[in-house]
Amino acid sequence: MILDRETCESYNTLAPHYEAFARDYEHDRWLSELDSLVRSHSLIGRKVLDVACGTGRSLRPLLAMGYDVIGCDVSPRMLEEARRQSPGVRLYLADVRELPFLGRFDWITCLNDVVNYMLTARDLQMALQSMGRLLGPGGLLTFDVNSLREHRDGFASTFVVEDENSFICWEGKGCDDMPGEPGVADITLFSRHGDVWHRRLSRHRQRWWATAELGDAATAAGLEVVAVRGQLPGALIQHSPPTGEGEFTKLVFVVRRKEARPRHEEVNP
Repeated sequence: MILDRETCESYNTLAPHYEAFARDYEHDRWLSELDSLVRSHSLIGRKVLDVACGTGRSLRPLLAMGYDVIGCDVSPRMLEEARRQSPGVRLYLADVRELPFLGRFDWITCLNDVVNYMLTARDLQMALQSMGRLLGPGGLLTFDVNSLREHRDGFASTFVVEDENSFICWEGKGCDDMPGEPGVADITLFSRHGDVWHRRLSRHRQRWWATAELGDAATAAGLEVVAVRGQLPGALIQHSPPTGEGEFTKLVFVVRRKEARPRHEEVNP
């Protein structure tokens, strides 16, 4: 079941251009840093679920590190691109707030601002509960959120990514003066087909979540936060807990379930 039609359609539109749009994102380095982080918090096992895997930019480094990875995403078009990039990997259409039972996992990743797309407290708690119930014994969930500075700057900025056959423009529309400062941005996509250029629009809405709000939501979802780390540009994760968000672009959370999970649930997706 797809709960968020707007995000689904936004990423369906962006899918053919996403690899170009994200070409400067350092996913290999980022996943290597995250691997070190979760191993320092006693990760065992090799079974990974990459939630909101998109075209597979976060999934492919996990495969290269030898993990047994499956992925899911809310956008059928993003999954088409992921299948083309990583043939043979099991990929499923699913909303983070209502994941089917795909198995029990040692590590669940949910990256690239996915949690910032949760616009209400109910959305956030549903997402954390949905992912948490798929954790195996001792399993860890890792997600990132934008810092307040990055959130405000991102939704106030305009930038362009282009190549010979595409022109991609991110245009921030600003943030509302409401809890979480919800922000809107339009990604205008121009793609060339022969001598003709086609234009499409991909709209994105996010909100900022404070560390305390995320901790409370994790607790309500039956999870416990075991680590929070600041992240700097270039996928550089800091080794000590942040004292504030001002100097970081992202915060990375590592959480686990508070109690053992039942073993009787065996349902095929």
